[in-house]
Amino acid sequence: MLNEITEQFIIDLKNESLDKSKATKNFKSKPQRPQGKEKKVLQPIQLLFDKTKEAINNIDDLKKKELLIESISRNMENMLSLFKGNLSVGPFEVKNSLNSILDNVRTSLQQIEGIQSLPPEAVVIQGEAGVIIKPSLQKTESAQTAAIDFIAVNNPKLEEVKKELENPAIPLETIIEHMGVIGINANTLKIEVDSLNTNATLSEIGALSAQSIALEANFNTQVSELENLIRDAEKRRAEAESNRWYWLLLGPFGVAGVIAAAIIITNINNEIDELTNRIIGYKQNFFKTKELASCVSYLGTSYQELYGQVGFLKNEIDFIIGEINNIIQNLKNPEVDRDVVVLYVVTTLDTMKQLEEYVG
Repeated sequence: MLNEITEQFIIDLKNESLDKSKATKNFKSKPQRPQGKEKKVLQPIQLLFDKTKEAINNIDDLKKKELLIESISRNMENMLSLFKGNLSVGPFEVKNSLNSILDNVRTSLQQIEGIQSLPPEAVVIQGEAGVIIKPSLQKTESAQTAAIDFIAVNNPKLEEVKKELENPAIPLETIIEHMGVIGINANTLKIEVDSLNTNATLSEIGALSAQSIALEANFNTQVSELENLIRDAEKRRAEAESNRWYWLLLGPFGVAGVIAAAIIITNINNEIDELTNRIIGYKQNFFKTKELASCVSYLGTSYQELYGQVGFLKNEIDFIIGEINNIIQNLKNPEVDRDVVVLYVVTTLDTMKQLEEYVG
C-alpha cells in the first residue's frame, strides 16, 4: 500500500511539473534559479519516504501501520498542493528568493520615477505608481522580517521538541505545551502574511498600465491628426502657388491676384510651421509616454512575480501550521508512537528550512 501511495505521488508531481512547464514556457521575464538548487524542494519528501519506510518496517502492530500510512498520505497531499503553487518553468524548478523579487520591483519603480520631461498627464501616472507600490513593498518587507524572526525563534524550539520526543521521561503534556507556543507564533505570523493584499495591488498596477497605454495612444493619434493637417495645408499651398503663376502671366492685370496668392501662401506657410512645432511637442510626449508605458508594464510583470511569491509564503505557513496541529493532535493520544511524531517534526523542520531559504 505504501508503495502505491508513493508511486502515485511521484506521478502526480511529475505531471504537475510538465503542465506548469507548458503553461509558462513563453514568459521569458520570469527569473530562474541556477541549476542544482531545484532538488532542494524534494528533500523533505525524500526524507519522509526514507524514514517512514524504515519506521513501518519496524512496526509489528497492523493498526499502527495503517494509521501511519494514512498520515503519510495526508502529508503527501499537502506537499503536492504546496508544490503545485510554486513551480515555475520546467520540471522541479523553484522560485527565486523573496529578496531578489523585491529588488526587481524596486528597480522597476526607480525606472518609472527616473523618467524626465513627461507631459502633465503622464506625471500623474508616474506619481501614482509610487503611491500604489511603496506601501505594498513596506508591508511585504515587514512580513519578510516577521518570517525570518519566526524561523530564528521557533526552529530551535522545534529542535528541542524533537529531542523531548526522543526522551520517554518527558511527559507528552510538556511537549504539547511547547508545541502550542510554536503554534501561537505561527498563527501570529499567518495573520501578518495574510494581510498582504497583493491581489488588489496587482489590479491597481494593471489599471495604471492601461492608463499609460491609453495616454500613449492618445498622443500618437494627435501626431497623426496633425500630420494629416500638414498634408492638407501643403496641398492648399501648392494650389495657391499654381494660382500665383497664373496671375503673373496676366501681367499688370494680374497684380491683385499675385498679391492675394502671396498672402495666402504666407498664411499657409505660417500654419504649416505652427503645426510642425506642435508635432514636435506631441512626438516628444508620445515617446516619453511610450517609455513610461513600457516601464509600468515591466513593473506589472515584476509585481506579478511578487504576488506569486507572497502566495507561496502563505502556502508554506499554512503547511507549517497544519503540521503543528497534526503533531499536537497525535500527542494528545496517550498511546502515540513517539517515533512517528518525530517524523512529523522532521518534516516541519525541513519545511521551515525551505521557508528560510525563500525569505532570507
